[in-house]
Amino acid sequence: MLTTDRGQEISIIDKGIQINSPESTQVINFADIDTLTINEDNVLQISASGVVMQYQLVNTDNNQEFINQFGIAKLNATNKAREEKARAEEEKNKGNGNININIDNSSKGPQQQVAAYVPGKKRVSKLTYVLLAFFLGGLGAHKFYSGKTLMGVLYLVFCWTYIPALIALVEGIIAITKKADADGCIYM
Repeated sequence: MLTTDRGQEISIIDKGIQINSPESTQVINFADIDTLTINEDNVLQISASGVVMQYQLVNTDNNQEFINQFGIAKLNATNKAREEKARAEEEKNKGNGNININIDNSSKGPQQQVAAYVPGKKRVSKLTYVLLAFFLGGLGAHKFYSGKTLMGVLYLVFCWTYIPALIALVEGIIAITKKADADGCIYM
């Protein structure tokens, strides 16, 4: 459970996210939630059905645990909805003389990794980061892109020595070797 600066308590329930305040209770279903992130300023940002809601958190000891619980609960809710839909479809097609073959490849093999929030790191596009590191790395473009402004300025100041270009080349190679998530993003 997370607590906001306005006394709201945010918790995960079987249907989604529940936000309790002294005046009311709000539930946001998993199906409606597009993204859920906690940034470096401890602001919880929930994007649901095109609306972005932000909550300033005061107790930040269990942010990572909350993000992990959210990912697991959403995955379980999605699998449960998929199973219920398949069961309903099976009931609908029962006894109509058709032969139905259902192949379910989900959740039988190795579990798919879910990217979670990594403290102190920013999620960036792997392709964009690598291209910036190779072509504009000597000027620190990849550092600015990954939110490390101070390092970007240092690269820019010392670009005439070609040392930042060599370092950027190595950082580009390191970024190439990192495994990207399903969206093609890495944490830098």
